[in-house]
Amino acid sequence: TGTAPSTSVTPVGNPSMAFVCCGVEGPDTDVYTEDADWTAVLNTGTTGGAADSNVSLNMAFILIGTAAATPYTPTLGTSRLFGQYEVVYSYADADPAIASQQFLPIMGVGG
Repeated sequence: TGTAPSTSVTPVGNPSMAFVCCGVEGPDTDVYTEDADWTAVLNTGTTGGAADSNVSLNMAFILIGTAAATPYTPTLGTSRLFGQYEVVYSYADADPAIASQQFLPIMGVGG
């Protein structure tokens, strides 16, 4: 719960591509400010009824050209429950594969 979901993405090769999906318990009309270094891919969700009966999904990607960990720090306009899922690919190889995954439970689901 809060207004500052964050994670640090560790590259698995040089270069790497990382995707992060942030699920937020609340309507898609809530303000979600994307991390300025990342490119937004998807911002969608539900509306209607109580805020806790809605979920919004916010997805972004970044190309990482160094071996340093890259922070992902979007901002929520309203304090909500949230969870994040990240996937990092190394595309230096001819046949890229999922190199690492991290799942942070979204609203108590998963683990």
